[in-house]
Amino acid sequence: MKNLIPIIICIILLAFISDTPKIQQFSLSIFAWSSYSTDLNLDGYNDIAVGHKTAWERTNQTVSFLYGNGNDFAPDTNYLNFCGYQDAIFAIKVNNDAYPDIICQHSDLSGNMAQRYIRVIYNQSGVFDLDSILDINLNTSEIVNYYTHGDINGDGWQDIVIASNNGYFWGVLFNDTQGSFLEPEYHFTDGYITMPGCGDINNDDKDEIFVPTTGKTLLFGYINGLVLFDTISTPFGIPFFCDFDNDFDNDIVCYDRQYPLGIVMHFYENINNDSLFYNQRRDIILNHYGNQVEIADLNNDNLPDLILD
Repeated sequence: MKNLIPIIICIILLAFISDTPKIQQFSLSIFAWSSYSTDLNLDGYNDIAVGHKTAWERTNQTVSFLYGNGNDFAPDTNYLNFCGYQDAIFAIKVNNDAYPDIICQHSDLSGNMAQRYIRVIYNQSGVFDLDSILDINLNTSEIVNYYTHGDINGDGWQDIVIASNNGYFWGVLFNDTQGSFLEPEYHFTDGYITMPGCGDINNDDKDEIFVPTTGKTLLFGYINGLVLFDTISTPFGIPFFCDFDNDFDNDIVCYDRQYPLGIVMHFYENINNDSLFYNQRRDIILNHYGNQVEIADLNNDNLPDLILD
């Protein structure tokens, strides 16, 4: 059995009214790199999909699972193996059934040039295997470091947003509403890109795209195509969107690595959902260097919690 690395995932339950978070820790197999929480088997409790880093021809876990019962999580003995560095695994409903499907990365290094894919692992009534997958060619050999999702064009289906740090580009794979995605539409920048974020901040029923790049953050929206809405001169970290103050609009939580402090979580309150103005409400400094953050209601109290791995 492969050696287990302790304390790969920290689950931090924040009610935003208490200064003392509750932390649960788990041990997972090697190279755990990202995580995403949702109800994978539709039993009424949130579960966690974990993405690992798997190099070409390595046999370690690439996608593993922890299933929740409302108060605790149990690691599943079944896992999937294939080549791919899972920097930001997540799950969305891709086809017409009720189950969320896994979105991750796959790399094929068998030829002279690397082939990069977004891999969809379809959820078969709570079961995942490599017999039910779809690979969408990204048409680039550049490493795609980041990927996330949102309903960019407002058609009711989740689209995939990707970004390449060294490639200086980001793009959108629009859901074709038939259980697949169109080939990516790329946009290039003049600087390095970090993790994009998607959220509806102006109440138009479409998710805007925040693209943090060198020295600025680009804000794109969809009006008969992608349009640059604004350029924010001060980047504020990797953005996540949730209503952390329960006032029925999207606020922004930003994940920022700051040496030697550790991770600083910035909380920006949306003061008017018809505009793009935010007030910085508070910061939380975590004496820990993690890789990814995800937001979900893990304990069913209708408040957003943070998963830090």
